[in-house]
Amino acid sequence: MEGDAPPPASDGAVLRLFEPGSYDLIPHDTMRRTIARRLVEAKSTIPHFYLTVDCELDALLALRAQLNAAAPVKQTDKGEVPAYRFSVSDMIIKALAQWSGTGVATSPADAPAPDAPIPAPSPG
Repeated sequence: MEGDAPPPASDGAVLRLFEPGSYDLIPHDTMRRTIARRLVEAKSTIPHFYLTVDCELDALLALRAQLNAAAPVKQTDKGEVPAYRFSVSDMIIKALAQWSGTGVATSPADAPAPDAPIPAPSPG
């Protein structure tokens, strides 16, 4: 039937792609199965196109290094570590959140809703 996602590869077929012992086997829970199924479905049924842009990020990287160097330190079981650490993604997300078509947003309510997917790690 047109629009159906291809059948998924079996766990065994996927595991054979990797060297034994080079991975941790984490059981699939319901949420992860649902996410995986929907990602495959979206990738197979929705037309995709990709854009590439070259950007000069020297100033952004310098600002990021300056902000990370100024971060206060906190004591943990691993010793003193920065209380926070900015990534390039953090900086881009902040810029998107503050941007608007008419100028810089003064509050999140003023900012347009950017159509940018933002990956976020989840425990488990």
